[in-house]
Amino acid sequence: MNKPAAQKMPRGSPSQKSVTGKIVFSASDWAVMILVLLLSPAVLYWTVPFLGKFTIGNDYLNYWINNQMFLMFSVFTGTFPLYAPGFNGGWTSGALTLGQLFHPISWLAAIIPGYWNGYAFQIGTILRLLELGATCAVIFLFLRKLRLAIPLAFVLAFITVYNLRMLDMFRYGASLENYTAMLLLSVAIGWFYLAPSRFLFFCMAICSWLLVAGGHPQMMFIGFLESAFVCVVFPFYASCFLPDEPPPDFRRVFRFWWQTAISAGLGILLASAYTLPFYFEYMKESSRGSGVKFDWACSNQDTFGGIICNFFNPFFSDVHGGFGGSALILLAVLFPLAGIFSFRRAWPVFVLWAGCIVVLIMAAGSNGPLYYYFWKYFPFAQTFRIPGRLCMVLPFMFMLILAWIFQQRTIYLRLGSRKVSFDPVAPALAVALILFVVPKGFDYSALTAAGRYVPANINAVPSAAVLLFFICGLIALVSMIIYRFPGKLKTLAALVLLASVIVGSAVVLGYGTWIAKGFRKTITFDQMLSEQGQRLAYRYPTGDWSRKIIEEHLQHTFLEPTMARVCRKYEVVDSIQESYQRLNELREINLVYVEWWQGTKYENKPADSDPNIDAVELKYDSFNNFVFDVVCAQPAFFVFSFPYSSQWQAAVDGQNAPAYRCNAIEQGVWLLPGKHSVEFRYHSPATAVGAVLGCVAIVLIVWFSLRGKARQIALLAVVVLSALAMAVWYRSLYRGGNIGTHYIWTSRQIQPNLSSNYNLAYGKKTSMSDAGVESYLSSSSLGVDGDRDGYFGFLTNREEHTWWQVDLGKDEQIGEVDIYKVRNGYSRFAVPFDVMFSLDGKNWSLVQTIGTDDAGNCWRIPVPGVKARFVRIQTRQLSFFVLAEVEIYK
Repeated sequence: MNKPAAQKMPRGSPSQKSVTGKIVFSASDWAVMILVLLLSPAVLYWTVPFLGKFTIGNDYLNYWINNQMFLMFSVFTGTFPLYAPGFNGGWTSGALTLGQLFHPISWLAAIIPGYWNGYAFQIGTILRLLELGATCAVIFLFLRKLRLAIPLAFVLAFITVYNLRMLDMFRYGASLENYTAMLLLSVAIGWFYLAPSRFLFFCMAICSWLLVAGGHPQMMFIGFLESAFVCVVFPFYASCFLPDEPPPDFRRVFRFWWQTAISAGLGILLASAYTLPFYFEYMKESSRGSGVKFDWACSNQDTFGGIICNFFNPFFSDVHGGFGGSALILLAVLFPLAGIFSFRRAWPVFVLWAGCIVVLIMAAGSNGPLYYYFWKYFPFAQTFRIPGRLCMVLPFMFMLILAWIFQQRTIYLRLGSRKVSFDPVAPALAVALILFVVPKGFDYSALTAAGRYVPANINAVPSAAVLLFFICGLIALVSMIIYRFPGKLKTLAALVLLASVIVGSAVVLGYGTWIAKGFRKTITFDQMLSEQGQRLAYRYPTGDWSRKIIEEHLQHTFLEPTMARVCRKYEVVDSIQESYQRLNELREINLVYVEWWQGTKYENKPADSDPNIDAVELKYDSFNNFVFDVVCAQPAFFVFSFPYSSQWQAAVDGQNAPAYRCNAIEQGVWLLPGKHSVEFRYHSPATAVGAVLGCVAIVLIVWFSLRGKARQIALLAVVVLSALAMAVWYRSLYRGGNIGTHYIWTSRQIQPNLSSNYNLAYGKKTSMSDAGVESYLSSSSLGVDGDRDGYFGFLTNREEHTWWQVDLGKDEQIGEVDIYKVRNGYSRFAVPFDVMFSLDGKNWSLVQTIGTDDAGNCWRIPVPGVKARFVRIQTRQLSFFVLAEVEIYK
């Protein structure tokens, strides 16, 4: 047995010798590893692009691929995106976190032929299948390093990777990278303890970086919790697992802990260009940044019964927290029946087991006693939702417990004068078999709440699939019993065990989540360039990436649909609140309320009294930079309608100019008469600092991972390449290719409907029965923003008698109501609907019913002199409203 190395590691770098002896992987190991690599397309055959007929549905069809392509579009037009124009009104690119801008999988996918020709979805799926296979192969080698027999190492690696938790991570797209990075980091930590080396130190840093950059911050956080727990427990686990591992030497353990902490810290530092802007620019301005209500945090939580179903019938466990897939995990829960016979030696495994039990209790959310305290007091936990996501930590912890169980050998008990052999795993196997068989035929739906998101409800799982899983689980447990007895049947039992576990898991994964038919083609680069050339926008589902400034603004008025304009009329206000008050009194497109303007006041002439025309033309645009040619016939404000932020910096004719908050959320610069070039640049100090820290992290990782002459050469290369990369990166921020968005505005476009003096509804407060899923794209205020030709409009949920209404602010004599349809054609679903008036918002009188959809793009409804303050339109059936604009005239 090797002794622990006595020498210290030079300058803190890992060079300690292994204390467990060196295991040489055989040809059989490498053959099995290759087989493991090929398992993902075999097990998830139905998801294989171009071969399978189905793919994962629900979120997988939307968020990750749309976010990724939007960000990569900016990269491939020459600009590293700091900003995402059109996304929730315009936001930092960190809000599109599922796009994985800082993860290598996005960059690798984008350079593969076919990505920009409509096959981005398929390429991303193929890469993830390969990722699963590679992760499974690494775990298999790690278990062989722990000297587990090949069949058992194969089985444990398989069920650790392929389970319902993995499938749910796959459904979110980006979070699968967090899941695999967590598994790889945990393996690297354990391997580093057994055989510390500079290479493994490097691997831990890279895995930590991948875990951070994965794209789903909640999964990243949970992944680090699991890795930290493994780091603390593993030294003691190894001493009770490996026969030649001595009791932990605390000097060695502490050295291992701080070396692991340094490596993980360097990996986190390497991802600073992602984490810093995400926290300081996204979270600080997001409604999640100040925490969420506990009820919302517990959304999609499972019942205790549903959690238990993971061990017996995973088809009845909630997909948001499911982790089942094999009957063998039941043995991990029953570990005390095996560990009790060597409690003093197995106490680290009891710690692992206790951690699993705590996680299972917390996964029940408000149905259990622990989750509230985790949510209330644990750092960042108040920004999380879905308690079941904590089950992400279970597969690897189950693996370590099962590995210990499978390694147990026959012990001898003395009964009087007799010495009796006894298998300590036998009680656990026997109880597992009984517990798995006895409930057969039990109505598992009784254990979960009705209508829950369980596979049995989502996919109408056939009884044959449930029966097949039961048979496979039964065979796996029986095979495990036979395998533990020496004899000729051992090899056969191993083969049957492998087959039953693979088939059983494949059945669960085949029905374990939402399923969509076929693979859809994604937008091509030319299509996206053409689309963004017409209008710089994000036209996909946005989820719940809410922004406080947008939410607060939509409670008062609309977001201006024009990108930029010239406002000859202006009034000075002292606060945002005063802006909203004045906007509610009078809103006009050529009138702007400016906060704290101290410049010279000019006389505001009516626009139509001046023969000259104000004009705006967008000459250059990227995701971070906008340059306009502006012609002003009079002194005026040039107003840029992207949400106000101190990170926008303005320049007029090449000279820095102050940008003022306008209309509570826009930004404007003061212009004198003449032709001007106005530029707005988005700056992200957090990203710049993060990029520098990332370069520092690379230098430190090289320093710790190499030594001698190789270190010097590598450091020189890293410094030179980092400097070049920083120069290219910085240049790309504001000198990338011109997207060429067509935008021209002139004061001739100002029509009477864009003033609340004429169109009584323009800019007034609106509300509706219930907002659709996409709050930003479906806001009720879209009905009074002046955009008659909108592709998007206000959108309600589908329900009985859904309604939309506007508050005119005071009683008005109404003569006509004009209702405009959206261009996407969905307005037809609103018919028939009623137009109703009210003086108090409570008592309503019916004015007219619209029963047909034959009015072109607008219903013009004359009203015979009705006095009202509130105007409501309401469906007469189960439907939803989606309309472009509602205008009301005297």
